[in-house]
Amino acid sequence: MKLTLKSQAAIMATAISVAVVGLFGWSQREPIRREVMRQIKTQQTALVRESANNLRQRLDIYLGLLERTARQMSTVQITSPEQEAAFNASIAPAAGLFDSVFLATADGTVTAVSPYREGVIGINIADRDYFKQAMVVDQPTISAPLRNRVGGAPVVTFAAPVHDKEGRIVGLIGAGLFLLKPNFLGDLRDMRIGETGRVYLVERGSRPLFIVHPSADKMLAPLDADPEIAAAFRADPAALPDWGGDVVTTQDVIATGWTLAAVLPGEEASRQLDAMRDRFRWSLLALAALIGVSVWAAMLWLLRPLGRLHAAMTQLSATDLRGIRPAELPGASAEIEAVSTAFRKLMDEVVRQRAELEAVNDASPLGLFRCDAAGHMVYANEACRRLLGLAHDEAIACAWLAQLHPQDREAVTAGWANAVARGVGHRAELRVLLPGHGERLLVVNTAPVRVEGQVVGHVGAMEDITVRARAEQASRVLTQILDSTTDFVAQTDGQGRVTYINPAGRRFAGVAPDADVRGRRVDVFYPDDTMQWLREVAVPAATRDGVWIGETTVFDAQRRAVPINHMVIVHRDPIGQIEYFSSIMRDITQEKAAKEALQRSRETLQTVTDAMPALVAFIDADERFRFLNAAYEKAFGRPTAAMLGLTVREVLGEGVYAIMRGPLRRALAGETVVFEREVPDRELYRCEEINCIPQFDAAGRVAGVHAVTLDITERKKQELHLRALSTTDHLTGLLNRAGFEACLSAALARARGEETAGALLLLDLDGFKVVNDTHGHAVGDALLRRFAQRLARTVRPGDGVARFGGDEFAVILERLTRPDDARAVARHILAACSRPFRLGEAVVQVGTSIGIAGFDAGTLALSAVFEAADEALYKAKSRGKGLFVGLDATQSGASDTA
Repeated sequence: MKLTLKSQAAIMATAISVAVVGLFGWSQREPIRREVMRQIKTQQTALVRESANNLRQRLDIYLGLLERTARQMSTVQITSPEQEAAFNASIAPAAGLFDSVFLATADGTVTAVSPYREGVIGINIADRDYFKQAMVVDQPTISAPLRNRVGGAPVVTFAAPVHDKEGRIVGLIGAGLFLLKPNFLGDLRDMRIGETGRVYLVERGSRPLFIVHPSADKMLAPLDADPEIAAAFRADPAALPDWGGDVVTTQDVIATGWTLAAVLPGEEASRQLDAMRDRFRWSLLALAALIGVSVWAAMLWLLRPLGRLHAAMTQLSATDLRGIRPAELPGASAEIEAVSTAFRKLMDEVVRQRAELEAVNDASPLGLFRCDAAGHMVYANEACRRLLGLAHDEAIACAWLAQLHPQDREAVTAGWANAVARGVGHRAELRVLLPGHGERLLVVNTAPVRVEGQVVGHVGAMEDITVRARAEQASRVLTQILDSTTDFVAQTDGQGRVTYINPAGRRFAGVAPDADVRGRRVDVFYPDDTMQWLREVAVPAATRDGVWIGETTVFDAQRRAVPINHMVIVHRDPIGQIEYFSSIMRDITQEKAAKEALQRSRETLQTVTDAMPALVAFIDADERFRFLNAAYEKAFGRPTAAMLGLTVREVLGEGVYAIMRGPLRRALAGETVVFEREVPDRELYRCEEINCIPQFDAAGRVAGVHAVTLDITERKKQELHLRALSTTDHLTGLLNRAGFEACLSAALARARGEETAGALLLLDLDGFKVVNDTHGHAVGDALLRRFAQRLARTVRPGDGVARFGGDEFAVILERLTRPDDARAVARHILAACSRPFRLGEAVVQVGTSIGIAGFDAGTLALSAVFEAADEALYKAKSRGKGLFVGLDATQSGASDTA
């Protein structure tokens, strides 16, 4: 088709205008980029500077808090539970801020840590720079980033010196912030600049390294471990990035030697620039379009005589007469003027009739539309456009297809295409998605328009059935629920007449499934006392609150009153008047019986345990008492109700709890534990046996512990008495042979455990047989008793003294500090026993020989000690009487005599 003159002129002018605008836009690309990058870098610099200042303030606050905590302390030694409690109380403000708090002595030994970590107490930190600085400068300090010695985690340590009451430095208190944990340093790893930009914290110096890096494996790594970030750090901070380059800003953290940096990837920065460039490009395009349209309109106005002529020649071929206006043709012939006038009248009438038809269609509540023979919509009334959520032009352009539910679009399109191809009517239900309204359900009916047997188009109507479909679906679901539930559901009107009972309720009440229940009174189904309760309590409460829930009774099919859980719901009409009541009921006969049985069981258990002489309790997993028998009330002088819910520590006290804690926690771990406890009492000896039996729940977890405490004082006394009889010599009251061996075994074990030295002294009386033969056995026995008394007085109260046969005695010495201590004791014994013994009227004098065997932590066998002492005794007797000989149990060749 050949272009008209006005078209050629408009195209030429538009092309020139667009070219000029395009060249201008191209020339502004680089200035715009540099300005955008400068703004991004300025904003990022301000953000990093503020973050660095905040970081410095947080460091100062944390260091100041630690310094104040140090001033409140006067020791770093934790030697008792009271000091440990005081330490935990003093660090309470800091414990909430730091990940770990510890104490160290002036020589660098860690004495306490909170929270407790295995392997920390006892390590030495004297080689740490922060320890040296705090101890030398006597000022609080912050360490360089380092790795923890226990676990190797990256950490920054705060330290402050601790002074005693005289002002001397006795150690320091330290606190750590683990860089991989959530704290104000660790949170820098998750800090974002924009969407993909990250923050880095670097320690400056000759060998810079990362303090904070988004990647955990680069924490405390050298800066060159991340080449891209290293290059960004070393770049000129004032320079603007090249095309696609990263935006890097840094800020030193005052007085720390740290640098905080932010890196915004060039890709993200370029996205902002691309968005601005796109907006600029569209603005240029819009400007070009505006210039083009303006030029085109100017050409039309300038060439309007040609336009009038063209309109006059082409208006008769127009298909849509609504937009046609006959042209005014000054100077035209009379014939053309007459035709123009007649056509104008005909066009006005057609336009009027079409406007009337569209007004009627727009007033219809149904959505009406018209399509051409190919099925494309050419008209839609106001209701149709509202149902589809489209404007007029969008409906004509078939944009309604995009509103269809994605799962229905293919089937609906295929069904409509099939109806158009066959030229038949079509009915379908459509799901459409409308912004702000969600999913709607429409029903559509169409019919073909035929002219002389040919389909020239289609007309149709659509209706929104969303509410009706949902109501029908809800009604079906509710009916299924009511028919399937085992609960009894009934409805009554405001006058107490039953209008509905569900199948479960009919079966329970003995009403046939097809029986008409309308008109029956509600009081037929309830006992009299229940009806009175409903009238006086339930219905007024439901009327006031909308619903009432409680327990009542109802008649079953055999007219037995059955307990039920009862809910009464009030339904009101739109103006607030009561329309009807709904009752939902559930048979709770079994639940009620189970509750009563459980209550009887609890009462029986309480009665049985209260009658027991033992202390019976149940302790839950939190170590709180949940059951106590009456014996606790007598034992502690407090009502059991006041002790229920309290912890074992609160009821028994710290001392008893310290004994109970280990066995109790073993029982809570699933182990049955039985142990004995001697109760300290100055006047009476008491001993208790405590049985801790775990209670498991259905899942196999320990729900608590049954604790049964029995008084076994009498049994224990009998055991001690029998033990004393079995280990005591009846003549002298000293240990017998069995008691001697047990005492020596215990002494050897203590020597090994405490790494101390001791000695065994074996004594044999010289001349005892002469006394026995001369004065008789009675005097001999008296001599043995008097000798035993002198011997016991000669040694320390804690030393073991035994007679293990005839005139043979033994002394077990423990915890000797000097090698000569045993020989000194032997001299005292010889001196004491050399004095005469007055036994009634007889005065006798005997001597003694002593064999000494030393032992220490390396001595393992009791027999070795005894044999060494016996060999020494043999040597003493062979060399003369009134002597002692000493041998080492490990070196039998060494000896000493006196």
